[in-house]
Amino acid sequence: MSQEPSAASASGYSILVVDAQPETLDATKHTLELDGHEVLCADGLSRAFELFREYEVQLVLVDYPMDRMAGEEFIAGVQRDDPRVQILLHTGDSGETPPREMLRQLGVQGYHGKTEGPAKLLSWVDAALKAYEQRSDIERTLQGALLTLTDLLAFVAPMAFGRAARVKHVMNRLAGHLRGHGKWQVETAAMLSQIGCTTLPPDLTEKLYRGWTLAPAEEEVVARLPAVADQLLADIPGMETVREILAYQDKHFDGTGTPETDVSGTEIPWGARVLKIALDFDLLEMSGLPTETAVETLRSRCGWYDLELLDRFAELLTRDELPDCTEPLEDEERELPVDEIQSGMIFGQNVKTPTGMLIIAHGQPVTAGVLARIQNFSAGAGTPGTLRMILPAPGRRTARRGSSGLRSEAFVD
Repeated sequence: MSQEPSAASASGYSILVVDAQPETLDATKHTLELDGHEVLCADGLSRAFELFREYEVQLVLVDYPMDRMAGEEFIAGVQRDDPRVQILLHTGDSGETPPREMLRQLGVQGYHGKTEGPAKLLSWVDAALKAYEQRSDIERTLQGALLTLTDLLAFVAPMAFGRAARVKHVMNRLAGHLRGHGKWQVETAAMLSQIGCTTLPPDLTEKLYRGWTLAPAEEEVVARLPAVADQLLADIPGMETVREILAYQDKHFDGTGTPETDVSGTEIPWGARVLKIALDFDLLEMSGLPTETAVETLRSRCGWYDLELLDRFAELLTRDELPDCTEPLEDEERELPVDEIQSGMIFGQNVKTPTGMLIIAHGQPVTAGVLARIQNFSAGAGTPGTLRMILPAPGRRTARRGSSGLRSEAFVD
């Protein structure tokens, strides 16, 4: 008598199986669960995409043949939202194999015949999950390099990258609550959204971030910043989606704004539409406007924003799930000496040298590089002094900007 194989320990991986045949779903689910995987099942592509958006998965196993157009759209959507996810086609019989050209065009990792048995399927799954881990390692390396880059650029343009840090917190919250549109790419775009400002003269940078009126020639320079950002990132592989978001960060929903293309509405990358809202809201709030007034100002700008996203943004603010400058949150503010400042805290004020040079922007999170910078400046000045710091409440990934909503300043002297 054959013995039922025992279930393996949990693998930590989640696999989405898409097949119109209930018996195939059940059999495949059973095989994968015995191997320790968590399995989600869908009997159609629409339901599959709903599950993919709702849960984090590492591998998608899709039935073939399938509706060619709907299948290609589904696969493209998965790859757009999370390029790390691996995709395998599950074929019916030996004569029903997908064309090699189709596999190449869709970027599918391969296919497995349903008649080849569970051992062959698990071999394909092992290979696909290994590829997922390799892709994730590369992504983590890139993220670490970009974090170091932005830390260094924050020393060059602290006002600009203080804004980028605040907007990244907002974008992270929005991407987590709205839809699964490439969360990593959206966060990275927010982090790099101000990279073009490193090319601006200091006086123009200050005018821009304080909301002062710009001369026509200065407005032309600022309008070119997204294109400058695209050029600066052009030689980094794997940044195509991020670059597209940055290129359209100043584009209005009605098609006006930059770049001057025919793209409008939902043709504008989703990440760019969200980034536009987050950047403009930050500028209004940091000018001292209460949250409600800032949101109403955004609503009054006819044709600028995706109204559906703006409504969701306002809803999250109302539910107190984004940082704002007027609502009392659970974050703690303290006046701390420099030697007690730690990574994970957030600066609750601008920090300047006695000569007036800005070295840390209000709202900037404390990283190892920023901590070393403030300690070095403080040691050179001889007197540490105290700084207003925000300690995010446990479990919160964002912090409020300060009870006044105005950018207070301190001097390392």
